[in-house]
This record gives sequence, C-alpha cells and structure tokens, in this order.
Amino acid sequence: MIPFQVLQIARFCKEAGILNIVASPGSRSAPMLLTFVRMGGFSIHMEMDERSAAYKALGLCLGSNKPVAIFCTSGTAVLNYGPAIAEAFYQNLPLFVFTADRPPESIDQNDGQAVRQNGIFHLHTKFSGTLPTTETGDEAVVFTRRLLNQAYYCATSLPMGPVHLNVPLREPLYPEQPIDFTKINSSNQWMEPMVSHQKLEREVLSPLIEIWNKTGSRLLVAGQHRPEPELGNAIKALSEYGHCPVVGDFLHNLQDHPGLIKLADSFPEPFWNSQDLQPEILLTIGAGLLSKSTRAFLKKAKPRFHWHVQEKGFPADPNGTITHHIQADPVWFLTKLGEASYFTVEEKQNELKQYFQIWKDAEHKAREISSEFSENVAWSDFSCIEILARSLPVNLALFAGNSMAVRYLQWQSFRIPSEIPVFANRGTSGIDGCLSTSVGLAMAFPEKTILSVIGDMSFIYDRNALWTKSVPSNLRVVVLNNAGGNIFRIIPGSGTMPELDEYFEMNQPFSARNATLECGMDYFEARDPFYLSSVWKEFMSNPGPALLECFTDKGDNAVVVKQFKQFLKSKW
Repeated sequence: MIPFQVLQIARFCKEAGILNIVASPGSRSAPMLLTFVRMGGFSIHMEMDERSAAYKALGLCLGSNKPVAIFCTSGTAVLNYGPAIAEAFYQNLPLFVFTADRPPESIDQNDGQAVRQNGIFHLHTKFSGTLPTTETGDEAVVFTRRLLNQAYYCATSLPMGPVHLNVPLREPLYPEQPIDFTKINSSNQWMEPMVSHQKLEREVLSPLIEIWNKTGSRLLVAGQHRPEPELGNAIKALSEYGHCPVVGDFLHNLQDHPGLIKLADSFPEPFWNSQDLQPEILLTIGAGLLSKSTRAFLKKAKPRFHWHVQEKGFPADPNGTITHHIQADPVWFLTKLGEASYFTVEEKQNELKQYFQIWKDAEHKAREISSEFSENVAWSDFSCIEILARSLPVNLALFAGNSMAVRYLQWQSFRIPSEIPVFANRGTSGIDGCLSTSVGLAMAFPEKTILSVIGDMSFIYDRNALWTKSVPSNLRVVVLNNAGGNIFRIIPGSGTMPELDEYFEMNQPFSARNATLECGMDYFEARDPFYLSSVWKEFMSNPGPALLECFTDKGDNAVVVKQFKQFLKSKW
C-alpha cells in the first residue's frame, strides 16, 4: 500500500504545476516513483547519478523559470544533491527536493543507507521539513498538506530558493495492488498564492526622486540576472533619459543600448584610477559580478548614495556602502526613475552627460582595441571563443562554463547578440555541474539550440551528465581542452608557484571523444583556427547532439591572455 502522504506529494505537485520531475532509481524512493508514474501528467526524467540529476533539474529550473522537483533514495544518494542545492540557493532557484528516508527507528542503528537526513541541507535551503511516518489519520494528512504548502511558499517567495522535504518510508515499498487515486484526486492539496509586486508609497518614493534629480553622476551596476525583457526595457529608458551608464557582465542578460557598458572587465588599470569615475549615486541590481576590475572599483568607490533595488530578502553588501535598500519591484522603481529624469535641472543634465560620455568612450575604445588584437591573435582558447562569438545564430541559448570559459566569453561579449539568453552556474561558481546544467537547459528549451562552452576539467568532472537515456538533440558542447586547470597558469599568484605543474594543473591526457561517442553524440575536433572556422557551421547545424573539442596549449593560452591585457593598456 502506498502511504497517503506520498499520494499527497504527487497530487500537490500536479496542482501546483510542478510537472518536471528529475528522479534517480532506488528502493526506498520506489513508492514516490510509482505514484508519479501511475498518476500521470508529469515529465519524469530518470538519471542514475544523483549529483548530475540535481544539476539537470537546476538547468530545467533556469530555463523554464518554474519550480522543478527532484527525488532520490535514502542515504549517500541524498548527499550527492548538496552541490546543486547550494548553487540553487545562491541563484535563487525554486528547486523542490524530496528525499526518501528510513523510518526514524532505523537511524544510527547500523541499517544500510541510513544517514541523518533531517535538515541535512538546512544551511542552503529556504525551508526544511520531515513528513510524518504515520500512514493513516487526519492529523498526518493535514500536517503533510501544511508542510507542502509552506515549502512552496518559501520556494517561490522572493528571493526564491530551494526547499527540502524528507520523506521517511516503512516497508513494504512496492504495492501489491493497483494504486487507488480516487480519494486523493478529489482532494485539494495546493493553496494557490495570490501575489502582486511591491511598490513604494508616494511619501517614500518622493524623497528618492528628489535626490535622483539633484545628483550629477549616476551609475547603475547590474549583476547576474535571468533574462527579463521588461527589466531590460526599464533600464534602457533609464539610461537614455537619465544619462546613466549601465555597467556589468554579460550575465546580466540586458539588451544592447548606447549606455550599456559590456567590456568593463577589459578596461585597463589607468582608466579605473581616474577620479572622474566616482558616482554620486550608485544603483545596484542583480546578484554577483564576474568582473574583478568592476568589483575592485566598487570596493574603492565612496558614493554619496548607494541604492540597492531588491524587492524581497536582505541584500548582499560586500563593501558596506548601501545607504538605501529599495524594497520594490525593480521594473516599477527603475521606470519611475526614468520618468523622473525628465525633470532633472539643466545644470545637472550637463554633468550627467559628461559622466555618461566617459563610460561610453571607454566602451567604444575597448571594443576597437579588442577587435584589433583579435586580428592577429595566436591559436588559443582566446581565439577559439573569438571565432565562435562572431558566428552565433540568434535562436540560441548560451551556457557559460566556469573557470576561464566564462572569462573568455566576457571579453568577447560585445560580439554576442543581446537576443541570446546567457546562463551560468555563478551562484557558487563551481565546475562540478556545468555539463549537467547544460543538459537541463536543453530539456527546458527544446525549440532552441543550447550551446555550452566549458573547459576540459568541467567536462571530465561531470561527464556522467551524458550517462542518460538520450542526450537532447538540441545540445551543442564546446570543450576547451588545454590539458587541465589552465586558470592556475593565468590568475595572479599560482602561475608563478614552482608547484604549478605537479600540484595545481592536472596535466590530464584525456579527450572527450570516447565519452561523446559512447552516448550517441557526434564528435568534432579542431586544432587550428582555420579548421575551427570551417567546421563550425557543420557542428552547429548537426541534426543531433554534438560536441566540438578544441585542443590548445596551456602555455600559449597564458601568453595570449597576458598579451591581451598588455595590448589593452598600451593602446589606451
């Protein structure tokens, strides 16, 4: 007999629209799997490796912008969910985690696959609870319903985040009779939340508008953010009418406009040392920044006003400069600032235009110098990304791997059409689930080609992502194979250590070829820029999933990055 609370879980997910389920096989979780399958109406993705499964669910969550559920059997299987849950926590993704468990009397009693699962993820979840083990009784039914809805409220309330419900189950785990859904299908398990965006009252907004119109230098810094066209339109209008430059990485997913500064990470040190850059008012939105240069600038900056716009939740304030936490819908608030900019006095308008022009000129100069450098750059990871960035079709979603891959893409971001949504695991910035997240994105965007650009260590670490029934046909993966851990040769510090070759870089001799072919993907490789250019179109138009491996030399990569930075500085 299937416990009634398991029926409640499935019915709740159906009512709440949590229809994408990523599951891993196992006996203790069998009642949940059988219930979801036999109830019907769900897209159930079976994945053997729980760590990869959780990252695939994260990719589904990123792409669909909807809650996704995962569940697995008890014990060490549960612990494998940890990295993806942490990533979901820092990316504010509503991941529903259900973990089957042994009953409480089995814990710490030398029972197989029994670990302390209650609250096991509590540091990186917005809610954690354990369902009752009682199989009958109104109290257990009411309590389970309340836990499910409380978890949904926490997962989907801003800022969103993962939740964990532990499900202790006693044997028997496999029903001898068909599951009777009559009672649960006639019940109501989901409390539908009715939510509206938050706005500021007039007496709160008016003083902020007055401050805004009296400032002579305004700067908006946009951190990582999901694609949101309405926010992009509001920021574009604010930049145009308020003469406000918008600085940030390409991970902010904002559309191109004259005030958008994409290449701040390419600006050399002399630019950042200018006293004219100091903003009187600093606006910040979104999550973290990739650009080390921008982060260093913000650490030194002492704006008179620093407004962080975040509707819910306590904001990160790494530099201790926030003066006002604007708890309002960013689209609404930035639209109000854009409208108010019409009334800025002429004297301030001239100051704003001068400040605005400083950033625009720097962006223009960085694009020109970067383009000039790319004309004669040697074969390297840098040139690989430059070639592909020039050739991206618009009907594409891009996943940027961590370590050096995302940095190369950032330096070439001015070539990437702003219509292309960009995703990355920059919540925790780990390499461990990049390929799996890309597979999840491909499942979420079946109508788009998903291009994942990752390093060789990311691929090796996560190649279980390809251990699946079928790799999505719209997935394209570019692997930059520089024989392992090239970032340690490039970042300051480790690159000069005598232990670099043996202890930092892995010097791995592997290729992605065998793993690619084993899972039914088509394989391409490139060892020079001419072949990469010729094979690129064939790779992208391949009818099924494909992987392109670009082989480069780690020493040459480090030299090219150093030359790029020196060239920027010399031409500035």
